[in-house]
Amino acid sequence: MRVTSHAGGEERRVLIGMITDDTVAGKVTERWTREGLFKSRWANLIGLWCCKHYRKYGKAPLASIESIYQSWAAGGNRDEKTVSMVGKFLSGLSDEYEELAASQNAGYLVDLAGRHFQSVALARLSEEIKAELELGEVDRAEQARADFRKVELGDGCGIDVFEDDAAIREVFEEENESLIEWPDNLATFFGNAFERDAFLSFLAPEKRGKTMWLLDVGWRAMLQKRRVAFFEVGDMSQKQIMRRLLVRASRHPLVARTVRKPVKMEKDDEGVVTVDHTEVEFDEPLSLSRALRARDKVIKGRKIPYLKLSCHPNSSISVDGIRSILRGWEQDEWVPDIVVIDYADNLEASMVAGDYRHSVNVIWKQLRRLSQELHCCLVTATQADAASYDRATIGKTNFSEDKRKLSHVTGMIGLNQTRDEYDRGIMRLNWIVRRDDEFNEYRCLHLATCFELSRPFVLSCF
Repeated sequence: MRVTSHAGGEERRVLIGMITDDTVAGKVTERWTREGLFKSRWANLIGLWCCKHYRKYGKAPLASIESIYQSWAAGGNRDEKTVSMVGKFLSGLSDEYEELAASQNAGYLVDLAGRHFQSVALARLSEEIKAELELGEVDRAEQARADFRKVELGDGCGIDVFEDDAAIREVFEEENESLIEWPDNLATFFGNAFERDAFLSFLAPEKRGKTMWLLDVGWRAMLQKRRVAFFEVGDMSQKQIMRRLLVRASRHPLVARTVRKPVKMEKDDEGVVTVDHTEVEFDEPLSLSRALRARDKVIKGRKIPYLKLSCHPNSSISVDGIRSILRGWEQDEWVPDIVVIDYADNLEASMVAGDYRHSVNVIWKQLRRLSQELHCCLVTATQADAASYDRATIGKTNFSEDKRKLSHVTGMIGLNQTRDEYDRGIMRLNWIVRRDDEFNEYRCLHLATCFELSRPFVLSCF
């Protein structure tokens, strides 16, 4: 069998995952075979080192891989080409192991490894069958086909629930915690809702601040070095979204104006919330030079982009279209931790026979599938019904089009605001539905807003 002398993009990504991530190393170690699972000799060599290290220490090697390589290279009688390929690969990772470990999407890499290893195994089987047939060994070719076993790794594979140590450990890994660190009371309110594989949506009437909240999710995740894919669909243009982001970065309104900034928020014994503001004068509009200086501070010291924006007119892109764009970014080894879609109601629907509601239901099922396939946190928003205009706190009955939206999400967050609260710069969040955690639909988190600076909250209290 001919073995290629280099590893492609998939092999490289899986190898980096095995070196830097405990979950990836553990999952691959359980499926490792004597002949290796990669195409190339040197990739199989590094993979073997990772598996041996994991079996001995129960974790990925990280920077220890370099000392393993040095010991191996000094052993003598080594193939110079293999030594060179391994050294070149590891030199590209030097001093970046900890950063790489923090940014890996383990679930996605395990799925990628499973697909890649299956491809390698099928290629090997094909060559073996072809060789046997060329020798006239039909029975042996048939036996090779019969003996072939699929590489069980990633989504769709079966596990022994109480024997698969890697699967058990994965339950308790940090990646099951929130991908976003929220300040103060929001950390209590959101908990670990923004974890991998989550599907969250904000629910509110129009012009209530849904886009502002989605931008806030993307902004905070980006600052915390999470890869964010932000899809703007129909609600705003690229220029409008960029304006809001630059206002947020520069802490300066787009036009000259007086901004009321919240400085104190209290709730008395009777439950009345008050907010004190200070007025700040901005005598000049936001300038290009100021925006660029703010931009430079945001990206300082960053080696990869953490926020990608893709804008589309209303009803011009479907969930499959978004997945296609993400596949293109994957080719550049950029896989999102968080996907934000502003917003689901504007996505192109594939018409389903019968009621239009069924088409809406299909969109939400596809969004849920996307969050599971990419092992990302998917966040979107949806319109509430007309009855929500007169409700102080929206609830489960305020869905629009199809109530099955509530079934597909792992959490639905309501944005609540009476006319009086709007005038006083107050908004309330409530959990309408939430999976795997207790919630009270009528317990609200009060927030002091500052939309003029693209900040949906500044202060908070329960």
